[in-house]
Amino acid sequence: MLVQKYKDMLSGKSVIRQLSEFATARGQEIGYENVFDYSLGNPSVPVPREFTDRMIHML
Repeated sequence: MLVQKYKDMLSGKSVIRQLSEFATARGQEIGYENVFDYSLGNPSVPVPREFTDRMIHML
């Protein structure tokens, strides 16, 4: 059933969590400064000005 499929999906680890855990473990091995952690919110970089301008225009 569809409901069981979603229950199964929610019971496992998410891909984002796995990436975050891998980045942390790898950072311990080779140094955090040598790891690019692209899990949710990492790295936090500013968006291009054009994107911000367009969002303001749309709002």
